[in-house]
Amino acid sequence: MFCYILFFPTTVPRPLLKGDDIFIKAVNFIYKRDNPYNCFPSIHVLDSFLAAVYINREENISYKLKITSSVISFSIILSTLFIKQHYVYDALSAMVLAYIMYYSLNYAAIVEKIRQKPLLRLMNKGTLIGALFHTAFYSFVNVLNFNIFIEVI
Repeated sequence: MFCYILFFPTTVPRPLLKGDDIFIKAVNFIYKRDNPYNCFPSIHVLDSFLAAVYINREENISYKLKITSSVISFSIILSTLFIKQHYVYDALSAMVLAYIMYYSLNYAAIVEKIRQKPLLRLMNKGTLIGALFHTAFYSFVNVLNFNIFIEVI
């Protein structure tokens, strides 16, 4: 338990805010309504990152909406760090947890999409390590929705 508290504190000390402008008032509003504990992993980051991943994987959603979703998600992640709601590793652990959730909930669809790629079918006849490498590569690329890059390969 001591190691968990030492390396992954579940509270974030907040700075004393001085001033009376609109930004100080906005941060004080957030501080009063969102407690500074239970920070690991960041649910703010988990929700926004997972929403962006699901939006970016859809083929029938416009590119403009995908970019907008990604920018909003990235802004939420940065804001949790700049407002002193979370540490960097709270955000990183939430992103890892989001990918674990995404893969575990969409495993069959991901495997089917990977099997449809012609280069992977050729690699399945080759070595096991080559097939595993290309499976991991195509999974990563599909999640990031780089379909243009895959078509070139």
